[in-house]
Amino acid sequence: MLRLVSAIGDTYGAALLLHMLTSTIKLTLLAYQATKIDGLNVYGLTVIGYLVYALAQVFLFCIFGNRLIEE
Repeated sequence: MLRLVSAIGDTYGAALLLHMLTSTIKLTLLAYQATKIDGLNVYGLTVIGYLVYALAQVFLFCIFGNRLIEE
């Protein structure tokens, strides 16, 4: 199993790093936009929905990566 984790890390390491970097920038910009929302409107709900989606996407990568490391 350790060999499989190492192979996955070697194969997808650069792609996952790029994904995490772009996700960090995306989350930062979305959080900034969320602070500028005045009241609940379609734009505000869209920004908040996309922010929740982006957080869930990063969470899923982290939780499954952690499960691989634990095994």
